Amino acid sequence: MVFNIRAHHMADDNFKVVCSKQDIILRKNTEKQNAYLISFQAHATDEKIEQLQKKHLYQLIGDLCPDIILKNKVTALDDGGHSVMFLFARIGKELGLSQKCLYLNTYVETNTKNKLVVRGIGPPASDINSEYDIVNAKYIDMCVNIDENKLVTLHFSFHLDLNEDLPSYMQDLPGLLMLKILMGLKKYIEGTV
Repeated sequence: MVFNIRAHHMADDNFKVVCSKQDIILRKNTEKQNAYLISFQAHATDEKIEQLQKKHLYQLIGDLCPDIILKNKVTALDDGGHSVMFLFARIGKELGLSQKCLYLNTYVETNTKNKLVVRGIGPPASDINSEYDIVNAKYIDMCVNIDENKLVTLHFSFHLDLNEDLPSYMQDLPGLLMLKILMGLKKYIEGTV
């Protein structure tokens, strides 16, 4: 696996597989709590590749998952980046978990015909005014490679803290939530949505 973003977080011996569904692999960092890596490959049509290159990926992800992401908003920042907001459906209501909202500032590091790298960090808490509980995003980095055979390889490295005291059987909820969201993106790329 070739992927340089947060390479110091991604040595294979530091990650264990949490879930492998629909040819998408979710790995958890065994040394850092709430740090995950999701990877998949999908064959795309020329039309899907063009849409991936033209549309803001977080806007696309939000649009593809209305059952999980109730509201998404992407706005341009003065420094060339984008502010992203996802309001999640209430998960774990029966366990007393509150509704969550994710805020992220994203910056395109590389954008060529065959590669897109987007780095994201959570904005300072003082910049957030929300009526919902905030998901703390230390980082969310995405790398999309497209080869000459239209094979799309996506690596999604992230650190999310739901700011909840979760029972042990729910410790991987942040990773599983993002896995479900990226399943929608994979289906879209493959044209099965």
